Amino acid sequence: MSSGRVALTGFSGSSMMRVGRRVTRLGRGCPARQPLDPEPTNLLRGVLVPVVPLVDVDAITLVLLMLELWDQDVHLVAACLQTRRTQELEAVGRRQLEAWGDVRREANRGLPAFHTPPDEPSVRYLGSVMLALRDDVGTTYEFRGRSMGGGQTEWRLTQQWRPGVPVQASILAVDVQDSDGVTVHSVELALRKDLITRAPG
Repeated sequence: MSSGRVALTGFSGSSMMRVGRRVTRLGRGCPARQPLDPEPTNLLRGVLVPVVPLVDVDAITLVLLMLELWDQDVHLVAACLQTRRTQELEAVGRRQLEAWGDVRREANRGLPAFHTPPDEPSVRYLGSVMLALRDDVGTTYEFRGRSMGGGQTEWRLTQQWRPGVPVQASILAVDVQDSDGVTVHSVELALRKDLITRAPG
C-alpha cells in the first residue's frame, strides 16, 4: 500500500460560509437581513483542496480535487482531465451509442427489442474506482451515495459519507480499494482543529 500525506489549510469556523442568513435589498433603503425558512441544520465547516492523484486506471489518472466537511457528512469531488486516452474512449463510446440507436430503430419496426443503451466511458471507468474514508480516531464512515459522468472536458466523480468529521480527528484519509476491499493507495490529509469546530449547541 502506498500513502501520501498532505498538510492543508482552510477557513475556520468563525469565518465559515454564512449559509444561515441572506440579505435582501428593499428599494433604495438599507439592506434588510431576513432569516431563511427553515434554518439550515447541516452547515459547511470547511473545504480541503488537495489536488493530488488518487489512482491510475487504464492510463487515466483520477485526481482528488476537494473534500467538503459538513456537520453531518463529507462530500468528495474527484476528476479525470481530458487526455488523448479519454478522447479515444469517448469516440468508441459514441460509436457504440450510435450502433445501439440503429438497433433500437429496427426494433421500432417490429424486430426484437434491444437492451438498455451502453454506459458512457466515464461511467464505466469511474464506476470501477472504489473509495473509502477513515480518520485517526476510528470513525466509521457510512457510504451514502455517488454520482459520476462527464465528457468533452473532464470526467467527474462525487461521493458522500456520514457522519461529519469529529473534532477529535487530526488526520482524514481517502483510501483507494480493489474489488476485494483491500486498500492499494491512500492520501492522508492533516486537519486544522478550527476547521471542523462545531457551533455551540
